Amino acid sequence: MTHSALEQKLFSFRKNTFCLFPKIFLYISNIKRIFEILPAVLAWSTLILPFILFRPFPQFVSAFVMLYVFLWFLRAMEYAYFLLYASWQYKKAKSIDWRQKNTELIQSKTTDLSPMDVIHLIILPTYKEPLEVLRASIASIAAADFDSERIFFCLATEARDKENGRKHAAELQKEFAPKFGKFFWVEHPADLPNEIKGKGANISYAAQKVTAELAAPKIDFKRILVTTLDADNRLHPQLLQALTYEFCRVANRHKKAFQPIPLFFNNIWEVPTINRMMALSSGYWHLIEAGRPDRLRNFSSHSQPLSALIEMDFWDKQTIVEDGRQYWRSYLHFNGDYRVVPIFLPVYQDAASGFTYYGSLQSQFQQLRRWAWGSSDVAYFTVGMREKWQQLPKLRSFLQYFRMIEGHYMWATAALFLAIVTPFIRFVNHGFGDTVFGSHVSIALSFIFRIALVGILVSMALTFLLTPTPPKKTGYLRLILQWLLLPVATIVFGSLPALFTQTQLALGKKMEFNVTLKIPKPLLKNRESSFFSKIRLLFERR
Repeated sequence: MTHSALEQKLFSFRKNTFCLFPKIFLYISNIKRIFEILPAVLAWSTLILPFILFRPFPQFVSAFVMLYVFLWFLRAMEYAYFLLYASWQYKKAKSIDWRQKNTELIQSKTTDLSPMDVIHLIILPTYKEPLEVLRASIASIAAADFDSERIFFCLATEARDKENGRKHAAELQKEFAPKFGKFFWVEHPADLPNEIKGKGANISYAAQKVTAELAAPKIDFKRILVTTLDADNRLHPQLLQALTYEFCRVANRHKKAFQPIPLFFNNIWEVPTINRMMALSSGYWHLIEAGRPDRLRNFSSHSQPLSALIEMDFWDKQTIVEDGRQYWRSYLHFNGDYRVVPIFLPVYQDAASGFTYYGSLQSQFQQLRRWAWGSSDVAYFTVGMREKWQQLPKLRSFLQYFRMIEGHYMWATAALFLAIVTPFIRFVNHGFGDTVFGSHVSIALSFIFRIALVGILVSMALTFLLTPTPPKKTGYLRLILQWLLLPVATIVFGSLPALFTQTQLALGKKMEFNVTLKIPKPLLKNRESSFFSKIRLLFERR
């Protein structure tokens, strides 16, 4: 090869190499989009491919089904154990005199922060909620077993609901301002840049305004614990004392969040049976997560030090799931040195409801779809983890990442897979069922499903132990019979909302923040909401 020919080859190589850089950059710039698509791809592949591949590869598909069901079974047994453990912790926490524990902590002088120095800033955002709902929530804060002078309350209204917001703020401020150390009212302007309509933008704006007002007295922000609530949230009387105790006692508190147990009990006996079951299931799930602090993340009402929030620029203003996103933001901000501390006391919330039976079911479905938008955090954390990989703890970050993907994957697929794919493998191909391998698969699946009934029995038992006493018209028999609806409920209000949401995310369509309808309890009592009553009326009309 001549010298000129060699130069020509080298020039061509360099040219082609440099041409690759824009392509690589394009791939990297789209990595967020790739991982927005990933959850839907995993879910749909799991639900569709077994039907396509079963005939050419029956043993491979059967092995996959067995593996999936076995992992689901292990998960169900793990959940049953932690549900029992967390329920015991919950009962124990409710029996503790937390004021006395704080008194003992003060006397021991073993912490650098005294419970007497802690200030609670509680932010309650509202958008079109009825005054009765807001009043009941604020009254529960005012009734808390805590020094009222150290409770700062902020009502965060929206300019998009200016008339109602200002009217309600004036009435509530007049009624409750004397019951708190400080009462703030902040109106969030509409259409601020780099924001979407949602809770995150509202509470961030409110926290910024309150922080500015608190800066003048030079209050140490490190001793202020900020709790965000939803409009229908009602605190357990001892919750602020318990939060204070854990806040003072825990090490490295600046990098901690504190998570009470969300229980949807406010209107549990006034909603349709399926809504009640989903409310109970959600409460059980949060109990389970509290029993496993290594997996616990922010949800709905949670608490974080004001100093940390200022450092992080408060909450994410561009997502409709600011609570879950706050966990991943904090994890990345503190380079993996971030934990959520469980508080085994409840924040009581409303179960999803509507003015009609169908409206209630629709409200429930939309609420679950909004929660399932947390699958967008897969892409968010992927990008963040890639940027900060050198500073993050490798093993813990990988486990957190895997658990997030696995959680959304099982949410979208489990009920549908067990209800459709598994029966297909067991019953459709009779020839395969007659083989040794096929018969073993069928026997193993039957055994696993029988054992898994333990989890349902545990949930049924806890329904009687944890929920408020049912009214006479509901009765305990109906509480047992409602579990017959479990297969339908877990598919229609379990897998489908998550699957629809993940598909919407994969298609690049954004989801608007839909405020779950809050209906005062007296209005719910005036309508018949029981599923069994609807069925009875249907047969009477025939």
